[in-house]
Amino acid sequence: MCTCVRPSAPLAPFARCRRRTTARSGSSLRELGEELGFAADASDMHPLGPWTFPTPGMIGERHLFYAVAVDPRARATPSEDGSALEHAAAVLPIPLSEAVDHCRTGAIRDSKTELTLRRLVEFLDTGRGGALGPA
Repeated sequence: MCTCVRPSAPLAPFARCRRRTTARSGSSLRELGEELGFAADASDMHPLGPWTFPTPGMIGERHLFYAVAVDPRARATPSEDGSALEHAAAVLPIPLSEAVDHCRTGAIRDSKTELTLRRLVEFLDTGRGGALGPA
């Protein structure tokens, strides 16, 4: 999970659901709370394209990608899911352009994070991200 900041706008984190689920279900909202400490309604979730298989033919897991506007002042301590991967993880807000640059330079090497970032940029650039706040 990555948190990005749009210039002159509130945090715009994006939820990546790693569990089998259907669009806009409680799993994406649960991930938002577990990994970032935010709460939102399903109606606030904006899909960032179709779901993907991380390893087609090997695993039945699907990734779903969403954008949601949040108020940084409303952020709570992430509840975590009990796994070692999330235990005491740090959430570091960075500008969206910087996060994309990290993918470009290899500082971020996670393909699902890069796909999410690129989909978020496209979402915002095409004007569909107006619901996330001013550009």
